[in-house]
Amino acid sequence: MAKRIHARMAVDQRVDYRHAQGQGSGTVMNLSTEGCQINGTFLFPCGTRLRLKLSFPGEVDAVDVDLAAVRWIKDNHFGVIFIALSPDARRRIDRVIDALQATQHPAIVEPQAQIPSSAFTGWDFSEAGEPEVRVSR
Repeated sequence: MAKRIHARMAVDQRVDYRHAQGQGSGTVMNLSTEGCQINGTFLFPCGTRLRLKLSFPGEVDAVDVDLAAVRWIKDNHFGVIFIALSPDARRRIDRVIDALQATQHPAIVEPQAQIPSSAFTGWDFSEAGEPEVRVSR
């Protein structure tokens, strides 16, 4: 399993997400520049594509992640990788992480079964519209 190269910072913030079957909300438990862990009531299969709205203290508007993909699932938690977000959203997430790093040590997160980033090679994430769920059998 690949070693994590981006520190995950512990947080406890609201997240709203949209997916092909609707929408939901949960709590971001930890955050890195590349993704986050979400505690939610609706669990998704690995590979599910989501749109996220991350709420952070000191931020008037939620940070929009245009496209994220579920990489792992365990109990009522799932991890996502950020695939597409605006430069402004990237700067805002980086600013939150910088503030967190000034006050805490990175969260120790034991990786679960993951989909390697290479699995997303060749996926076309430029399409407009709602993310869709693809389930292979």
